[in-house]
Amino acid sequence: MGAVESTLARPQNVLAYEPESTIYELGASYGYGFARNHCFSDGNKRVALVCIDVFLLANGYELEAEEAEAVSVIRSVAAGKMSEDELSAWVELRAVVFDSEQA
Repeated sequence: MGAVESTLARPQNVLAYEPESTIYELGASYGYGFARNHCFSDGNKRVALVCIDVFLLANGYELEAEEAEAVSVIRSVAAGKMSEDELSAWVELRAVVFDSEQA
């Protein structure tokens, strides 16, 4: 339970110490935390990706990426091959303004 609480607090800490943080950095913070902290016995990478997407949606954006690309990125994060900053840059490239009219 401590790993989940720690992961959920990551974006709050990022924002507290870096108030100029972007929505992409905060979303990546959730994803990075879940992918790397291994909070659950299974599904950490799926949870990481869903958290990024849900956080973006809650803030007016959506993640538009091919499934294979998203899986590859999250696997790279989980394996320690992609940094949080690199994940944030990828999220920024793949985030688009959510158009609720078309949903």
